[in-house]
Amino acid sequence: KRDFEVLDQPPVSLSGDGIRISLDSPLGISLNPGDPVSYQGQIVGRVEKAEFSASDQHMHHELFIEAPYDVLVTKSTRFWSSSGVNISLDSKGFNINLASLETLLSSGVSFGVLQEMENDKAAESGDEFTLYPNQTAAQQASYDHYIEYVLMVKDTVRGLAEGAPVEFRGLRIGTVQSVPWEYNSRMRNGKDGFAIPVLIRLEPQRLGDFHDGLLEEWKERIDRLIKRGLVATLKPGNLLTGSMFVDINIDKTPGMPEIKTAMFRERQVIPTKSSQLAQMEMKV
Repeated sequence: KRDFEVLDQPPVSLSGDGIRISLDSPLGISLNPGDPVSYQGQIVGRVEKAEFSASDQHMHHELFIEAPYDVLVTKSTRFWSSSGVNISLDSKGFNINLASLETLLSSGVSFGVLQEMENDKAAESGDEFTLYPNQTAAQQASYDHYIEYVLMVKDTVRGLAEGAPVEFRGLRIGTVQSVPWEYNSRMRNGKDGFAIPVLIRLEPQRLGDFHDGLLEEWKERIDRLIKRGLVATLKPGNLLTGSMFVDINIDKTPGMPEIKTAMFRERQVIPTKSSQLAQMEMKV
């Protein structure tokens, strides 16, 4: 052959059977044609197209996943960008994750089912998914059934960031959603005028299977616990980084009066109290 056609991009279309899906992501998270698609470190496909849409300011990607690995993609599958090296320092300690050498030198996308679902259906060609910046963000997005509460914090919120855990007796049951939240709201009274609102989510899916009516059960249970003295406290999660987390527990101080239900922006308020460290600082 003497005549050849010059393409604008390297050919990455894979021959054979498989599934083609679309990914949508913000502008800061982008892939390139030819980048690998991996499942638990095994490359199972490639990125075929990457286009920027000026109308919605998002990146749109098309992926091809080869057979027989296409059966791994289901309706509840989550996709996240695998940049090669992920380093985190949080309340759990120092973590570093390395992807494959090819992903380390370029970029890529990984996927998996981060939460077991009953009757999970297989994905079909043309289905659209969201591309998350990392596996942690993809994991958080899988907890899509939650209850929102507000904490009116009178102490400092330094070190408390979005995504911090909410724990009950050491068991994570939720996530901090916004710090501060609606701080300039006019729905403030004189008593809590200088308190800083913090929006949190309680996520029942973290503790097991989710079923219809579970959210209502949790709401009723939290209402009863608040009347029994349920309070939230900001505690240090990592002394090196100064990161904080929200600890929810029952205040067993004798003679505690019954707590009346308070609302802020149509969200129920969970009472707060100062941590022992904050009380020591105030005494000093």
